[in-house]
Amino acid sequence: MALNTISSTTYCHNRCGFYGGVEFYIKGILDIGISPVKLLEILKNRFLAAGGVLLEQKELLKATSFDDGVVISISGQEPLVTRLLIDAMGHASPIVRQADHRTPGIPKVKQD
Repeated sequence: MALNTISSTTYCHNRCGFYGGVEFYIKGILDIGISPVKLLEILKNRFLAAGGVLLEQKELLKATSFDDGVVISISGQEPLVTRLLIDAMGHASPIVRQADHRTPGIPKVKQD
């Protein structure tokens, strides 16, 4: 994955120098903006290519962690058992609320 494929901002060259010193013109010095949409698309494709399973538009009811994995309860499906659960929903996630004790009826994730 080349960084320039997910860069979202580019700038013209910039002058860089110190008082009394030599000045340099550098291209791309401020090209630091990353497109989260492009980055997530690349990560998603790599994950799926490696055999990962992505569940979108599903209602998470409960996640219970154990020493050897996680049991995930999803509305309308049998519970899933996995070694890794990645929550990409942000602060509105039921897992975040569960860990912060903000969701009544959903037990806290067991932590070591």
